Amino acid sequence: VIDRHDILRTAVLWENLPQPLQVVLRQVTLPVHEVALPSDTAGDDAVSALLTGCPVAIDIRRAPMVDITLAQDPGRDRWLVALRSHHLIRDHQALEILLEEVRAHLEQEEARLPEPAPYRDFVAHARLAVSAEQHQAYFARELGEVEEPTAPYGVLDTHGDGSGTGEAVVELAAEAAERLRVQARRHGVSAAAFFHLAWARVAAATTGQTHPVFGTVLLGRMDAGGTAHRTPGLYINTLPIRIDATQSVLGGLSATQRQLGELLTHEHAPLTLAQQATSLPAQSPLFTSLLNYRHSPGVASEESALTGVEFLHSHERTNYPVTVSVDDTGTGFRLSVQSGHPIDPDTVCTLLHTTVENLIGAAEQDLPTPLDRIPVLDDRQHEQLLATWNATASDVSDQTLPDLFEAQASRTPDAIALVHADHRLTYAELNARANRLAQLLAADGVGPEHLVAVCLPRSTELVVSLLAVTKTGAAYLPLDPDYPADRLTTTLADGHPTALITTSSTTDTNLGTDTGVRRIELDDPAVSELLARQTVSDYTRKGHRPAHPAYALFTSGSTGRPKGVVVPHSALNNFLHAMNHRLQLTRNDRLLAVTTIGFDIAGLELHLPLLSGATVVLADRDEVRDPQALRSLAARESVTVMQATPSLWQALAGDDVLKSVRVLVGGEALPAELARTLAANSASVTNLYGPTETTIWSTASTVTTDTPVSIGRPILNTQVYVLDAALHPVPVGVPGELYIAGSGLARGYLNRPGLTAERFVACPFGTPDGGRMYRTGDLVRWHTDGTLEYLSRTDDQVKVRGFRIELGEIETALLGQAGVAQAAALVREDVPGDKRIAAYVVPAAGAVPDTALLRTGVGAVLPEYMVPSAIVLLDALPLTANGKLDRRALPAPDRTAELEASYRAPRTPDEQLLCEAFAEVLGLDRVGIDDNFFELGGHSLLAVRLAERLRVRGVPVSVRALFQAPTPAGLASAAGDTGASFVVPANGIPAGASVLTPEMVTLAEVTEDDLERIVEAVPGGAANIADIYPLAPLQEGIFFHHLLGADEGRDVYVLPTVLGFDSRQRVDAFAGALQQVIGRHDILRTAVLWEGLSTPLQVVVREAALPVREVTLASGASGASGASGGDALALLLEACPASM
Repeated sequence: VIDRHDILRTAVLWENLPQPLQVVLRQVTLPVHEVALPSDTAGDDAVSALLTGCPVAIDIRRAPMVDITLAQDPGRDRWLVALRSHHLIRDHQALEILLEEVRAHLEQEEARLPEPAPYRDFVAHARLAVSAEQHQAYFARELGEVEEPTAPYGVLDTHGDGSGTGEAVVELAAEAAERLRVQARRHGVSAAAFFHLAWARVAAATTGQTHPVFGTVLLGRMDAGGTAHRTPGLYINTLPIRIDATQSVLGGLSATQRQLGELLTHEHAPLTLAQQATSLPAQSPLFTSLLNYRHSPGVASEESALTGVEFLHSHERTNYPVTVSVDDTGTGFRLSVQSGHPIDPDTVCTLLHTTVENLIGAAEQDLPTPLDRIPVLDDRQHEQLLATWNATASDVSDQTLPDLFEAQASRTPDAIALVHADHRLTYAELNARANRLAQLLAADGVGPEHLVAVCLPRSTELVVSLLAVTKTGAAYLPLDPDYPADRLTTTLADGHPTALITTSSTTDTNLGTDTGVRRIELDDPAVSELLARQTVSDYTRKGHRPAHPAYALFTSGSTGRPKGVVVPHSALNNFLHAMNHRLQLTRNDRLLAVTTIGFDIAGLELHLPLLSGATVVLADRDEVRDPQALRSLAARESVTVMQATPSLWQALAGDDVLKSVRVLVGGEALPAELARTLAANSASVTNLYGPTETTIWSTASTVTTDTPVSIGRPILNTQVYVLDAALHPVPVGVPGELYIAGSGLARGYLNRPGLTAERFVACPFGTPDGGRMYRTGDLVRWHTDGTLEYLSRTDDQVKVRGFRIELGEIETALLGQAGVAQAAALVREDVPGDKRIAAYVVPAAGAVPDTALLRTGVGAVLPEYMVPSAIVLLDALPLTANGKLDRRALPAPDRTAELEASYRAPRTPDEQLLCEAFAEVLGLDRVGIDDNFFELGGHSLLAVRLAERLRVRGVPVSVRALFQAPTPAGLASAAGDTGASFVVPANGIPAGASVLTPEMVTLAEVTEDDLERIVEAVPGGAANIADIYPLAPLQEGIFFHHLLGADEGRDVYVLPTVLGFDSRQRVDAFAGALQQVIGRHDILRTAVLWEGLSTPLQVVVREAALPVREVTLASGASGASGASGGDALALLLEACPASM
C-alpha cells in the first residue's frame, strides 16, 4: 500500500529552505520494531506496555511517516501490533482507505483496486483553486468584529500535545436521534447544522460570549478532485465558524446551514488567513474548541474488516483544549469529548447532550425561542447549583444587637469586654456607659429609623457610642476622622443624621452645622455633666424591630457620589449568628480590632466578641500602621483572633506571634503564597468574602497549606448564584457574575431608590425572605467541590488594600480640578502583588496642569486610599474601534522622567541604603534623597512594607517616622538622631591564615566541611582566600543561566570586548596594567563555588593571575578595517572559549 500511494512515501523538509516542502521518495521501507513485553503483563496492560515501547516521536524528515511496533502478548496466544502514522499524512478517512487496501492485498484482491492518484493534485487544488484574496474577503466579513478569543472555561493554551486528556462518550438515545432527523428534514437543514448550533450554545455558556467562534473540521474531499474519496492523505481542514447565540433557534438552524455551505467554498483556506481577519494579536488563538462532525457508517463493522484482526486501541489527539466529535452512524449519533485539565470531559459531554435534547424540543415547538435561553444544565446539575450547594438554613433569634449584647452583659458582667491602651472596661461598665449615652440621645428624640453619625478616634468612646446608638433603636453612621473634611461634609449632607457624636479635637467645630446636625461633643463639660446624671440601667426600647436599620455605611460610588448602604438588625444578627457558628468564640478569646470604622468589616471586630463573652482589643491608628507595634500589642494582650486585609497580613505573615492566632482574612483577593504562609504559621486561617450590601461577609473557606485559595461556601441563611447575563446558572468551572440572596441583604441604598432597584433585583429561584438578590458585579466560578473561586470585577469597581473603590468617583474628582477636560482612572499591577491607582488626564485647551497640584486637589476631596499614585497627562484618551475608552492602551506611568529634574544622589551609606529601599518598594529605577515617598505613589501599607524591609537591613525606622519625614534625607537624619545606621560586618579572615574556621566567615553560614571543600578548590589553599560571601540577588539569576547552558558548553553572560592595538608591546603593557587593576578590586579576584555546598558562594582570592591566550588567525582574515577586519574579529571571538 505504501508503494501505491505517494503520500505514504513523503517526507517534510524545511531546514535551510525558504519554505517547508513535501518530498516524495520512489522507494521506502516500512520500519518494523519488535519489542519484548514484561512476562507479567496481560490484557489492557499489554496494550499499554506496547504503546510505551513505541518510539516517542516520528521523524517527519524521513519517509515513511508510518511505522509498526510489534510484540507477543505474554498473557495470550496473540501478537500485538501498534500501527503509528503522523497526522501530516492521514486523516480519519485516510486510515479507512489504508486498512481497506491492506485487506485487499491480504485477500489477493489488489487487482480490483483503482489506479492510485497523486496527492500533489490535491495540494495544487487547495492552493490555487480559490485565491487568497477571496478567502480574505470571506473571513473579513465573517470574523471582522472578533476582538477576543472564544475559550471555553477560559483555557487558552493551544500548544499542548494532547497528552493527559480524558475522554467521555455518550450515545444519543435512538428516540432522540430520530426526532432530530425529523426536525432536520422539516426545517430543511442537515443534522450537522443541529450539532453545530448546539455546540455554539455550549460555547456561549462556557465563555459568556454572545457570538462564539469555534473550529469546525471540514472533510476536504468534497471539492478536491474526483479521486479524493479513494486517496489517502490529509485532506481535512479546521476553520472557524462564528454563530450568533442570541438569535432564535429556528433562525439559527437556517443561518448555520447557510454558513456551513459557504464555508465549503473555502474549505482549503489556511487558518492563518482567518486569524488575520480579526483584531486578535498574532499569538492569541481565535478559538480553543473544535467540532468534528463525521459520517461513520462503518464504525460498527470496522473491527471485523480484517480476518484474524481485532482493533484494541485507537486514539486521536489534537492541540485544542476541547475537541467534540459527533459520529453519525446513519441511524444514531455518538457524542465524544476530549479535554484536559481543568476541563472535565464528562461535564462537557453532559452539557452538549442536554443542549441537543433541549434544542430538539425547541425546534418541535416552532416558537421564537432565543438560542441563549436553551438550558445547558440537566436536572441534577441544576439542583446542585441552586439547592444542594445553598442548603444553609438555620434558625436565628429575632432579637436586635443591643438585646444580644445586654443578655451577654448580664451573663458575664465582670468579664473584660474592651481593652484600649491602658483602659479596660468590663461588660457591666461598657453597658452602663452605653446606657447613659443612649438615654441622652433618646432625650433628644433619637429613635428607630434615625441616623446618628459617629466620628471618633479609635477609643473606648467609639465602641460605647456605637452601642449607645443601637440601644436607642437608631442606626449609626460611622465616619473615619482621617477622611478629608469635604468627604465628611458630603456624607453628612447625604445621610441627614439626627446627631453627630464627636469631640472638639477630632473634627472641625463647624462640621455638620451647615446641614443642621446637632453636634454632641463627648469632651464638652456640659455633655459630661448630662451623662453623669443618666441612669446606668438598660435603656427601655419601645417598638424596636429587627427590620429597623442597625447602621448605614457609605461606600465608593460609580457616579462620583458615595452611596449609603442601610443594613437592618435582622441582617446584622444573622451575620453575627453565622460567624459565631463558624468561629465559636468564648470568653477566653481576645480579638484584636485593627480595621477603620469606615470599612464595614469593623462590625465583626467590634460586635462579634461582645456577643460571646470575649474581649475586644482595640488597636489605635498608630499601632495599626506599625507592624512591630501591632506584634507587640498582640503578644502583650494574648490575642487569639485577628481580622485584616491581605495587604496588612503581608506585613505580619510568618511571625511567631501568630502561632496561636486564628487568622481571618478578607477585603481583597488572597494571594496563594500569602495563604500558604499564613496557614503554616497560625492556628487557623479563614478566607472571607462579601460586599457591604450583603452585610460584611457572605462566604467563608478554611485555608490550608495544600489547597487552592477559594472564597468558600455561603454562610448560614445565605444563597449564592453564579449567573450569566440572562440570569441563568452557569456550569461548574465557568466564570459568571455572583448574585447573593438570603437573610444578609441590606435594605438598600439610603435615599437612592433607583440605584437600589438596579442592584437589588428579583430572584428567580424562590428565596424564602422577600425574593431579592444582590448583583455583586464580581466574577466567580464554581469548583467541583461546591466552593467558589473569585476571579475579578465585571465593572470598574475594584479593591485596593481592602477598600472598595469606584474608579468613576476618582474620575469625577479629577474632572472637578481646574484645567482638566477628560479623565480616566484604573488600577495597575505593574509589579505583581502591588496594586496602585493610576489616573490619566487630558488637559483643557491652553491648560498645563501640574500633576502634583492635581494629586493635592483630589486628596482634598477623596480619602488617601483613593488618591492616584500617579497622574499621566495625555493629548487624548485612547479609544477602541467602538469609540469606548481603551483601558488596555493606557500607558504605564513613567515616574522616572518626573524624578530626573529634582534628583539628588545619596551622600552617605545610610542615604544610599534608604534610596535603594524606597526604589525597591515603589518599583522605581532610582530615588533621590529629596523624593517624597507618598508623592511617588507610596501609601500606608507600602510604608509598612518599607519599614519591614529597613528593619531587616538593620535600620529600625518606625512608620510614624516615615509619615513625619517621608524622604530618604529626612529619614537618614531621623535615624542618625537615634544612632541607628547600617554597619557591614567586618571580614574575619586575617591575612596569612593557614586554617579557616566558620567564625571567620561573617556574611554567610558555612560549616567545617564547606570550608574544606572551598580550600581544596582554591589554588594556594587557605592562605590565598581573602573573603567568602553569598551571591547578590542579580548574581543568583546570572548564575542560574550559567548552569542552564553548562551542559552545552555555552554561557549567555560571557561578555566579550575586542580591542585593537598598534603593537605587541602595547598589548603586553595593557595586560600588565589589567593585572594590577585585578589586584586592586576583590570582585575581579572572585570565583563562584557551589559543588558540594549548600548554597553558591563567592570566594575572593588574594592573588589571581590574568589568563592570556595567544592564537593564530588565518592569514586571509588579517587587516585592521573593512571586511577583512570583520573576518579577523569573528575568528578571534570564535577562538575564545564559549564559557568560563
